[in-house]
Amino acid sequence: MHSLVILAQRAGDVSHEDIWHKIENDFVPLIEELPYHRGYTYKVVIGKVHGDVDADAIIEAMFMSMDDLERAAKSEKMEQLIEKSKGVFDESTLRVLATHQM
Repeated sequence: MHSLVILAQRAGDVSHEDIWHKIENDFVPLIEELPYHRGYTYKVVIGKVHGDVDADAIIEAMFMSMDDLERAAKSEKMEQLIEKSKGVFDESTLRVLATHQM
């Protein structure tokens, strides 16, 4: 299983309480439309245990293969997801990673 992972801090005008709502209403519909995805999950960071974590939210979309992930990453829906992130997250903190589950 492969995942597309998004890490980001919320935008300055988005409260910690509102981040759930924004992800659920602004992001989830676009994640659900990503081609080839097999599921998704999202988490809001509620505390830092060790080190400097520069993320308020972690969003993960799962794919069966790296090819599927790469096709989704190049899709129009991914472009829309990144564009939508500008109203929710601090753009300078947005990180998008590809991972492989071992």
